[in-house]
Amino acid sequence: MKLKGLYIHFFENCQDSLRESLKIIANPNNLPLLLHCTQGKDRTGVIIALVLHILGVPEEEIISDFSISREGLENEIVQMKKELDQVGMEYFFLESPPGELRESLLYLLQKYGSIDNYLDHIGFGESDRNELRNTFLMK
Repeated sequence: MKLKGLYIHFFENCQDSLRESLKIIANPNNLPLLLHCTQGKDRTGVIIALVLHILGVPEEEIISDFSISREGLENEIVQMKKELDQVGMEYFFLESPPGELRESLLYLLQKYGSIDNYLDHIGFGESDRNELRNTFLMK
């Protein structure tokens, strides 16, 4: 499984967690907040990609933002490789190539018709998306 498969796994098998994460992010009472995962690029990257989509950021900018997340890991790379070796995972898990997120978002478009339809499917509907926009966008 490459990263695309991992991200699709998140989209399909972690829907409750994705919805709850988005609800926490959307709630202005939770700001400021810190969102992270082990490496800060995969689970976090999927959630942030959805947030940026909701905020109206163009897909190419979302993908560009995702692809630079690897740069922030440079100081940790030696330790991360050791951890991957311990669990038998391949080093491609350390990367964040733009095509992986692009293909994962395309999967949502093909299966659900749109990212918004996917968000509706997981229970993060239009009113939730409006709350997130109201929390982060200047009026």
